Amino acid sequence: MDRKQFCEKLALRDEGAWRQLFDEYGRLIYSVAVRLGFDDAARDDLFQDACLTILDSIDTLRDPHRLASWIYTLTYRLGIDRIRRRNPEVSLDEAPRAETTQGARTVQPEILRELERLEAAAQVLDALAHLDPRCRRLLRALYLEEPPLSYEQISAREGMPIGSIGPTRARCLQRAEKWLRGLSQPPPSASSGRSRRRQ
Repeated sequence: MDRKQFCEKLALRDEGAWRQLFDEYGRLIYSVAVRLGFDDAARDDLFQDACLTILDSIDTLRDPHRLASWIYTLTYRLGIDRIRRRNPEVSLDEAPRAETTQGARTVQPEILRELERLEAAAQVLDALAHLDPRCRRLLRALYLEEPPLSYEQISAREGMPIGSIGPTRARCLQRAEKWLRGLSQPPPSASSGRSRRRQ
């Protein structure tokens, strides 16, 4: 099932599609709350809010191929809204560094770095559906599991020599990067006769 069909099923409230969404993207949603420094109760609240917003807004997603990036952005903005309600004086740029769960206003650049990593992970998720199963498993293990698996753990789980993990990762990332570049290319001119990919 491609991403467009998947999103159509989500919009129709298909139970199986929603289970798949939580299986594939639930960790991403929850990780945003973790990286923003929310306590357990606030994390659960943000997770619930994000899921309900996805449910209500999935039919507004213009490009199903960017589902993970859309989910990340939606969850991040909901999290920032929560921070700003607690601290109205906090600007959007300051929000990722703002109040911790204990209420201390301390700069936390590591949170911003982790959010950037999560954004990159969302982009990887967007490309995973277009890769072969071996690449999907490897990239998930390296970038999406918490904590990321070591090469030794991946080797044992996948039956892959440690020495081949790096080169395989590079090839998989090249394929993912090529696909993502294709999404960001400007549309061809009408005279080219080539089909336009919707952004």
